[in-house]
Parts: sequence; structure tokens; C-alpha cells
Amino acid sequence: VTCNAAFTRLLGHDPAKVNGRRLSTFVVPRHVPDLEAAMARLLERDEGATCGSHLSLDLPMLTAGPEVDVRPFRFEFVDALDDPVVQGIVVTGHDVTEMHSMRRELEHLARHDPLTRLPNRSMLSDRLQRLLEFGETFAVLFIDLDRFKPINDLYGHEAGDQVLAMVAERLRDFIRPNDLVARVGGDEFVVVAHGIATRDA
Repeated sequence: VTCNAAFTRLLGHDPAKVNGRRLSTFVVPRHVPDLEAAMARLLERDEGATCGSHLSLDLPMLTAGPEVDVRPFRFEFVDALDDPVVQGIVVTGHDVTEMHSMRRELEHLARHDPLTRLPNRSMLSDRLQRLLEFGETFAVLFIDLDRFKPINDLYGHEAGDQVLAMVAERLRDFIRPNDLVARVGGDEFVVVAHGIATRDA
């Protein structure tokens, strides 16, 4: 029925073409059923329920422009059907792109070593668990750097960090696309090589 300028500013749609359209036409198509289910829950309230019921829902929204992009939004739906002035459902949306980016970054940090950017022990454990559950054949190589402590002692921890980052980069370059290399300790790395069925291989 109506929307404010923020909707247009955030998604780029022409205000003249927004009013009169269903909210679902701005949602990524495969998420439209989620929106419709949320609206149905509000409309099918029990007999005698008062207005003011609300629910929240995250939906990816389509932007306008030559290159259509997707932005994550969090919507609050408030039932104001019994309100004599509104007589409808009020929808408020917030762009949560930054929050999603922060969440992805935190999830990445929780599963990766900050120095080498390699997967950490937690992610390695998850990968091994999945491989065992699926019954896949694989090899695990444990790599420990010899004479690493003297580097820290003689040249300082900054030099040691540079060596670790260089080793991580070289290991990353050597493994195959589906294999995994992780840092599991100070100078300890583990490679998980898929599809290795014999010790000779």
C-alpha cells in the first residue's frame, strides 16, 4: 500500500513502481514460500486473539539496477488488522548485510587459524568425522617442522610467524583441490588427502 524512501534507497526500486506490488515480488523467488507462510500465520490467528501479534523473518531481497543483486533483510511483521486506522499488517525491514558479514567473519575465525588462515583443529576434526561417517578412504599426514624453535629464539617470533605463514602457503599450493591442510599446533600441520586407499599411494 505504501512504503517509505528507505525501501527505495536500500533496494534501488523506483517509488512509483513499488506501491501496488506484493512484497513477495521483491524477494528472491525460492524464499517467497517463507514469506507467504509467515503472512498466513498472522492471518490465521485464533478467534478472539487481539491485534499486535508479531513475528520476525530473515529474507534475501532483490535490488534494482542493471545488475540485480541480493541483500539480506530482517523483517518484523505486526498484526494491526483490528486497528481502526491501519486495518492491515505493518512490515518493517532492516538491511542486515553488515550483521551477516560479521557473522560469517566470526564463523570463519572460529574454524581457521588467524596467522596462516588455514583450517584449525576444530575444522579438521569435523572433516575427519564426516569422512569416517561416509566410509571414505583417505590418508592423514602429520607434518612437524624440525628446528623451528631456534628461529624464534634467534630471530624473534615475528620471523617465526613469517616462516609458518610461508610453510602454510606452500602446503596449500601442494595439495589437491579436495584435500585439506590444517594447522593444529605451534609448528604442527595435518594434511587430509582424499581417495588414498593404500599406504604406498
